[in-house]
Amino acid sequence: MGKACSRNKLYHKALDCYEESRLIREAQPGFKPAALYTYHLGRGHALWLLGRHDEASSSIEQALQLQVETYGVIDDTTSHRTGLALFALGNIRLSQGRLLESHSLHQRALRQFKASVGVNHMYYAAACYKDGEHNMRFNEYEFSKLRFETALRVYCDDKHYRQEIARTKFQLGKALLCLGETDRGGELMKDARELYGELVPDNSCAPNELNDADFDDLICFWFR
Repeated sequence: MGKACSRNKLYHKALDCYEESRLIREAQPGFKPAALYTYHLGRGHALWLLGRHDEASSSIEQALQLQVETYGVIDDTTSHRTGLALFALGNIRLSQGRLLESHSLHQRALRQFKASVGVNHMYYAAACYKDGEHNMRFNEYEFSKLRFETALRVYCDDKHYRQEIARTKFQLGKALLCLGETDRGGELMKDARELYGELVPDNSCAPNELNDADFDDLICFWFR
């Protein structure tokens, strides 16, 4: 319920749901603190979306600490849950304007997903996208190109990833334009805008007015 509420922008209700889940879990026979991972992660997401970044950071850090206590190492290569928490914390750091820390956390998530779920999983693709996005900020367009192309390879025109494909094509197009590959870059941005129009048919913006935030809004919050 907490995830569903956050997906529908009912963030305060999401927090109530997560709190209720904590109470239920703690009342179970044989309760172990590791069972609160999803509580801390979900609560952190909701707090981040409310703009309560310090509280969000604390909650996600607690989720990460539970992973360390469970697996005995920092950034274990066993559980994708560690990657999800690193990814979330990277997003919080980005919202806080701590760009280098955010990039480092998203790179750690990328390595963790590569080890835990493999290079053909959508989690890996999402982390590739975020690394490419960071490289765009640092004008490292060749690196961005490689990351976005990797993400698109994983998404593989699957209809279930149309939102992710639209966003990635938009960013790849921008990277290619910066590299002087104007024909392909322009075509990708055109494709992205057309796909956006299919996904958001009641959108009032002209295609050339669409920006990064519009494409980000297509994505489920946990991989935004």
